[in-house]
Amino acid sequence: GQAVSLAVANQTGSNYATGFSAAGYAPIVVNDSYIGGLVRQYGNLSFSRIYQAGHSVAWYQPETAFQVFARIMMGTSVSTGETISLSSFNTTGPSVASHEDKLPAMPSTTCYIR
Repeated sequence: GQAVSLAVANQTGSNYATGFSAAGYAPIVVNDSYIGGLVRQYGNLSFSRIYQAGHSVAWYQPETAFQVFARIMMGTSVSTGETISLSSFNTTGPSVASHEDKLPAMPSTTCYIR
């Protein structure tokens, strides 16, 4: 995914080649209490990683999918939904999208034999 998005940006032969790869990953703020993933955006080109979604984003993360879709259609920041200038906007943040979910600790074993 990430490599393909960088290749697409490089194929454009315009400002996207440098601007998109220089953009960092910003959180996708879905609502006041949830960060749905990360997005790298330069102008109207973006690459999003949606947390805990698998290949069916709209099924596993419907609110995040709706917010990302609506923001793309409105031409706003995929990260926050704020109004932006698509001719010069880029996200800021880390250059690599790394996120790991931690598994909960194993419960202690219990023997129910009397």
